[in-house]
Amino acid sequence: MSEDGKNIVSMFSEMRKVCQEVSQLLRTCDSLFKDEGWNLPPKYENVALTNHSAAIYAPAWWLPYYVFRFYKNKSHPGLLAFVSAIFDNANDKKPKRVEQALLTAGWCDYGNGKDVSGWEYYYASVHIYIDGATDDGEWYKAELQKIWPKEKKEGVKVSTFAIPLIEITDTKQLREKVVLPLTRRIEQKKDIQ
Repeated sequence: MSEDGKNIVSMFSEMRKVCQEVSQLLRTCDSLFKDEGWNLPPKYENVALTNHSAAIYAPAWWLPYYVFRFYKNKSHPGLLAFVSAIFDNANDKKPKRVEQALLTAGWCDYGNGKDVSGWEYYYASVHIYIDGATDDGEWYKAELQKIWPKEKKEGVKVSTFAIPLIEITDTKQLREKVVLPLTRRIEQKKDIQ
């Protein structure tokens, strides 16, 4: 048996472990966001990835580029919060490539008094499409239609930040570095329409 063959098996085994760990991280996010009054939209409770394929002619989509969760809060009906773990960038045409696994969080702001109705899963990956955005916890704002010109939701603004995924090693760090910065910023009405 060749070392290359063993390495392939080892690589897939490690990828499964990463998926299990990220699943646990996202489920912990669900719990932490719930503690802050943010809940999973009912029909999205079990959804964590999209843009994947089982087709023989689409092998680039056999593995996820990112996984995500979305959250809503009755006190903020115009906001859709999200968290995502981003492993790669599917769009080779954009200048920003993902150089390390990221944990991003933020929200889409549909506007004061507007109810969030319908969204695209890729909204959770918006951070890597914002020109100049860094991955050091700095907040960035953008308008979805400026990032994705074909976007049908007019006037939706996004606020987001990213940190290296490996910086989160326990629940306390997840709460302090991701959940609380996002929910506190919303409560302070920073960047809200």
